[in-house]
Amino acid sequence: MELTLEKFFNRGCYALATASLFESRYTAKDNGERNTLFNNNYIFNVLGGKEFYIRNNVLGFNFKYTHIGGQRYTPILGEQLRTDDEGNPVINPLTGEAIVDAPLDWYNAFSKKIENLEHAVALHFMYYNFARPHKSLANPYPRTPAMAAEISDHIWTIEDIVKLID
Repeated sequence: MELTLEKFFNRGCYALATASLFESRYTAKDNGERNTLFNNNYIFNVLGGKEFYIRNNVLGFNFKYTHIGGQRYTPILGEQLRTDDEGNPVINPLTGEAIVDAPLDWYNAFSKKIENLEHAVALHFMYYNFARPHKSLANPYPRTPAMAAEISDHIWTIEDIVKLID
């Protein structure tokens, strides 16, 4: 739910107030519903200002105040909490939350295998050099770095790159 109140006063003054109430949740692989990092429940904004007209110029003094709800945290779950060798909870570096005993791929949306990183880097460089025209090379027509180096005679599509994988 969102509410906005706006008022323009005379003589160059204005005021604006907004309020947002929301829930930001997701359903995990285990069908459990959880809060996202963005579930602050509410945000309030107040802004205002005054404009002064000096000759042909406008000088404005403005302010803004934002109040955001609290950040979510992971409660301590006893034996279910993953711990290191010293018995301290293991913290997920992406979220800052303690990791509950569950497969690590539930928490990270990327692979940590070096082969997958090598493939991702190769795809990036292939797209950057063969499929993405660069503005600095646009004279006399849009070109990629591979076309400028006379390695390729056309701009590749994603489909062309995918065909190389097979």
